[in-house]
Amino acid sequence: MKRSLISLAIIAMLLPATLAFAYHGTGKPYQWTQPPVPDRDPPEFSVIISPQDIITNFYDYMPGSYQQPPLAVQPETSMVSGFPAGGAYVVFHAMETANSTRRAYWGYIDSDGDVTNYGYVGSDDLREGYPGVCIDPYSANPLVAYHTDFEVDTNLEIVVSTDAYALLGEPGLWGTPTAIIDDDIPECVAAMPRSDNYYVWPYVHTGPSPLGGTYRRIYVIASNHKQHEEQFSTQNPLIAYADYNSETDMYDLGALDWGYTSIPQLDAGDVAAPDFKQCNNSLCVSQTDGTLVLLGYGNQDQNAYAAVNTNFGEGAWEYYSEEMHMFVDNPQNQDGSYVFMNNDDPYDNLMFSFTRTSHFNALRSGNDVMFPCHFALRSNNADDTFNWWYSLVFPKVLHFDMTTHEFTFQDLYPTGANPSDNNPMLPWDIDEDGVVDEFSDEGNVLMVGGWPIYHWDQNNAGHENNWKLVSNPEYGWMAVIWQEGLKCRYANDGVEGYATWDGKPEIKICISNDNGATWSEPLVLNANPDDEDGNYIAELDGMIPEYIYGGDLIEYLYTDTNGDAHGKLHLMFLDDNSYGSSIQDVGPADGGMLKYMALDVNMGPITSIDDEEISPVSAMLRQNSPNPFNPETAITFSLPQQGNVSLDVYNIRGRHVKTLYSGQAETGDYTVIWRGLDNQETPVASGVYFYRLQAGGREEVKKMLLLK
Repeated sequence: MKRSLISLAIIAMLLPATLAFAYHGTGKPYQWTQPPVPDRDPPEFSVIISPQDIITNFYDYMPGSYQQPPLAVQPETSMVSGFPAGGAYVVFHAMETANSTRRAYWGYIDSDGDVTNYGYVGSDDLREGYPGVCIDPYSANPLVAYHTDFEVDTNLEIVVSTDAYALLGEPGLWGTPTAIIDDDIPECVAAMPRSDNYYVWPYVHTGPSPLGGTYRRIYVIASNHKQHEEQFSTQNPLIAYADYNSETDMYDLGALDWGYTSIPQLDAGDVAAPDFKQCNNSLCVSQTDGTLVLLGYGNQDQNAYAAVNTNFGEGAWEYYSEEMHMFVDNPQNQDGSYVFMNNDDPYDNLMFSFTRTSHFNALRSGNDVMFPCHFALRSNNADDTFNWWYSLVFPKVLHFDMTTHEFTFQDLYPTGANPSDNNPMLPWDIDEDGVVDEFSDEGNVLMVGGWPIYHWDQNNAGHENNWKLVSNPEYGWMAVIWQEGLKCRYANDGVEGYATWDGKPEIKICISNDNGATWSEPLVLNANPDDEDGNYIAELDGMIPEYIYGGDLIEYLYTDTNGDAHGKLHLMFLDDNSYGSSIQDVGPADGGMLKYMALDVNMGPITSIDDEEISPVSAMLRQNSPNPFNPETAITFSLPQQGNVSLDVYNIRGRHVKTLYSGQAETGDYTVIWRGLDNQETPVASGVYFYRLQAGGREEVKKMLLLK
C-alpha cells in the first residue's frame, strides 16, 4: 500500500482568528513503495447491502448525532410483547427541500437490511436538530432525544420521544415529544451554577436502574451553549436521568421523574474566566452497574479528563485530568537546517496534542474507557497563540484506566514501530529508530501526511471532524470509523498526480477483535475508479460520501471455514450532490441523499470476551432441553459469582407466568425444571414462552416452545 509523503519547504500563512494558526504548504508529495516497517493487514470485507436511499437532504452538514452513532440495532425479539424485532432505527435531521424546515427524522431498517419506513419524530413543524438514539433492550423501543424550540424564544429545549414498537411489532407509532431540559424547569436550572444557560446537541443512553427488575435508567446528555460575555460557550454537559419500567413506562418519557446533574470541575470553567475550559467529551454508561464515565479533553489546556460517577449519576463525581502534550524534537534536513522554523529561528517546543476533535463517542471495555480522536503537530508561541501544521494530523485512540486512573493513547494510522507505547508516531521516523526515514532528492525531510477530515478546508476542521467508535462487547469487537481528506487537500492544492481526487474523500475503518488492545490497518472505501491502491468500491460509484457513521452494534454474521468470525457493520452517510457543506460555506446548497449500507467484515478469530461490559449470564444461560417440550423442560445456567438471582417465565405478550428461582445463589451450575405450570400451579396453554435470568443487574433471555 502506498503512503503519501510531503516535503516541507515551509510556507507560513497566519489565519485571521483569536488563536493564530500557521498553515504549512505540502510541496510535492512523494510515495514510499515499501513502508519502513511491515504494515498490519487490513481486514477482508465485502459490501453485503449496497447503498440505499433514506431521504433527500438539503441540510448538508452532520446529519447524525455529534456524540453517538445515529443508528441503533434492536434485539432479535421484544421481550415485552414477544414480537420479532432485529432491525435498526436511524435518527437524523434533514431538510427535504431547499426551503423546508430542518426537522428530526427517524428511519427503520428491517432485519434484511431494507429501509422500510421513515418520517418525522414529532408532528409540529419546528426547527429541530441533532437527534440521538439508543434501544431499550427489553421492549426493543428506541429512545430519542433532540433539540427544538417549542417556545419560539432565544433558548432551545431538549425533548425526548419513543416509538411504540413493542405494542405493534412494527415501527411508526411515535409519542409526543416532551421537553425535559429547559430554562423553565426549576430542577434543570438549579443543576448548573448559572441560571441563564441553555442546551443543545443531546444524545441518549439507557442502562441498569437502581430499582432493578425490568426498570432501566435513561440518561440524556446536552451541551451548555450559552456564550457569556467574557468567553466562548464552554459546552459543558448537563445530564438528565430518570427511571422507567420497560413494560409499562415506555410511552410517555416526559412524565417520568427526572433528575439532573453536572460535573463541578467543568462547571467551574463556565463561571470563572481564569478556569475557562471549552469541553469536548462523551458520556459512557455501563451496562452492568451504575457507573458513568464522562471522557474528553479541554480545548484550551489540551488536558485529557475523566469524570466518574458510580451511583447512576447521583451524588459525587470523581475527576481526573492529565496533560497530553507530547514534545518531540525538530527534525533536520541533510544540510543541518531545521524543518519547522519561526522566521529564522527553529521551533524548540514542537508537540503532538489534541486539535479540534469535537464529534466523537466513548465506549467502555472492562476497566478501559476510550474514544477516537486526532493529534496534530503544533507549537506554542510566547503570546499564547499556537501554530498548527495542517496535513500532519493523525488518528489516535485515547484510553482511561478505571483502576489506575491513567491516560494513555494508541497510534491508529499510521503507526510507529509500537503503536501502544504512549509515544506519538513521528511522521518522519515511522520505524522509531531515531533517524529520519527518507529525504528528497534536494535533501529535505520526507514525511507521512495525514488529514483525517473529509474536507480540505482547514478553517472548518473544528466543524468537519467526525469519529465514531462502535462495538460488539460479547465478542470483543470494535471499529473506529472516520474519513480521510488528505488526497482531496492535495487535489485542491494542485499537486501533480492528485487531480482525480478532487472531491473524493475516503472512508477509513480500523478493526479490533480484542476490545481495542490492538487495531488493524484500516480498510478503505472510496469512489475514485482511478485509485491505484485498489480501494475503489463500485457500489459507491458516482457518489460523494460525507459524514460517515456506524451502527452502535457490529452484529455477528457467521464463522467461516477458516474459523474466522464475520460481523455486519452498519454504515450511514450523506451522498452529497456537491463536495462540501453549504452550511459551513464550503459548498453549494444543492443537497444530497442520505444513504444506508452494510459491510461483511472478517473480524478474525474470536479472541476475547469483555468480562466487564458483557453480562456473565449472557453466555451462561443455556437453551432449555428438550425444546419443543411437553410436559416439562430443563433450564440450565451457570453463575460466575454469588449474588441475588431470579429466573422467570413470560408469555408471548410479556406477562409474567412463573417464578422458577428467586434468591441468593453461590457460584456454580444450576438446573431448574419447568413443568408448564403458572404461579397458581395451573397448566399453561401451548405456545411460545420466554425465560429470563437476572443476576446482579444483568440479564439474559431465551425462547422456548410448549407443544401439547
